[in-house]
Amino acid sequence: MNEDYCSYEISKALKTCGFNELTNSFYDEASVQGEFEIVPTYAKFNEVCKTPGCECVAAPTLSQAQKWLRSKGIEVYVLLTSDNTEYEWSIYDRHVHDNINCNRDNGYKTYEKALSAGISAALNLNFSVNSEETVISGWVARDKGRFLGLYPWQPKRGDVAWLCGSCMVLQINTFPDLTWDDEPIEVELTIKRKNDGNNN
Repeated sequence: MNEDYCSYEISKALKTCGFNELTNSFYDEASVQGEFEIVPTYAKFNEVCKTPGCECVAAPTLSQAQKWLRSKGIEVYVLLTSDNTEYEWSIYDRHVHDNINCNRDNGYKTYEKALSAGISAALNLNFSVNSEETVISGWVARDKGRFLGLYPWQPKRGDVAWLCGSCMVLQINTFPDLTWDDEPIEVELTIKRKNDGNNN
């Protein structure tokens, strides 16, 4: 399997989320392992996979998947770790103008493996390209001064505040039972377009 291409599992997840771009490769879903085939032209893939009863799924390159997610407002990018020995991924959501997820626990030996893991994480955000709503996951915690924040990943307790790198400020009366003594709680945030009154 060429690591420049999305895995069978990621390709299936892309299909579920609405990916419908032309590619020059596909997996045959009739095969237990998902047989991978690179076809010579876009036209042939289109011909094969539009045939009634066809059980194949498009296998885009990682770059194609990354570009498709970008068109939906989800940026997946890869950086070197602080010691410059491995790679890590991060996800930026243009809808909320913030990083919403990253891998903090382990690095990846290659850029492609990190990008593949980041794309997989982005596809688990439960967003639908045909929906007016986007759901993102995060953590809510209150600091010692009663400031309440929504964090893209689980923050660490500091002396007087939670440490995470970035957060979104929430109204102080949200989650009134949550105090500094409590651990962060995992939440899901639903974002939808504001109805400006012009929609029928």
